[in-house]
Amino acid sequence: MTKLSKRAATALELSIEKWRQIECGEMPDIGADNCALCLEFNRALSCAGCPVSTKTGLDNCRNTPYEAWAMQFHLLGGLHERVADSPQLVQFARAERKFLESLRDNKS
Repeated sequence: MTKLSKRAATALELSIEKWRQIECGEMPDIGADNCALCLEFNRALSCAGCPVSTKTGLDNCRNTPYEAWAMQFHLLGGLHERVADSPQLVQFARAERKFLESLRDNKS
């Protein structure tokens, strides 16, 4: 794995914390608007430099647990607040947090 830049590592840690809070019901997901990685790396629909995009080879968190999370709200008509208010949504939020944690630099 390529070593993360300081700005990528910082944004990743903030995004992990976001998903920890979502998983615990402490904050809603408002997509890119409260994602440190998106705020840092999502420029003109290109996610160049984002650890998520580097891992998946895709932009916009495609092929990550975020897709399953977002699909639930799409199925609800997009009117539902994006909070982990069911066991299934907690599971999706936890999967996204764990995925992001897997992107940390190996410390060994």
